[in-house]
Amino acid sequence: TCATMYANAGIQYRFIIGTPMAAGHMLAAHNQAGKDTAKERADAATLMKEGQTYNDIQFVPMRDQYMDINNKLLSLLRFGYFFTDAKYIVEHDDEYCMDIAVAKSLIKKHEKTKPNSELYAGWLLWKGDEYEMMKGVNGEVAPFMSGWISFMSRGLVKLIVEDDWYHTFFSS
Repeated sequence: TCATMYANAGIQYRFIIGTPMAAGHMLAAHNQAGKDTAKERADAATLMKEGQTYNDIQFVPMRDQYMDINNKLLSLLRFGYFFTDAKYIVEHDDEYCMDIAVAKSLIKKHEKTKPNSELYAGWLLWKGDEYEMMKGVNGEVAPFMSGWISFMSRGLVKLIVEDDWYHTFFSS
């Protein structure tokens, strides 16, 4: 399993999980008396038990839905930056495992050839201008990784979650 491989390699990891959400919630409605569904409560109980058993879940205060994927990623980056001393912070889909040898090789090559620059790597690099819909809220264009994995050096994560936090927060 990924957990065993990461533990054997000395890699700290966490699953980033928000509040369970079943289909059908009207998130834009003012539903003051709204409650979680029985399935959501059961899922939450299962997740809490798993989190206590394995200590590998970082719960974040948001609904776990695709619409909030940017916020989930920001939560992961903030956790990695503020609660670990990791030199590199990796995110990947939970149905995959990172190839540790490939990641270490890439990092070693980067540190040897570009020792004073930040590293941003992943599955697929987009320039950010391929489609009109890729533009940010202010028409900004920026390269980004997509796919099942990406990772960043600590300095780049610092820029995102600390140095330029207001811009990051309101642009996500």
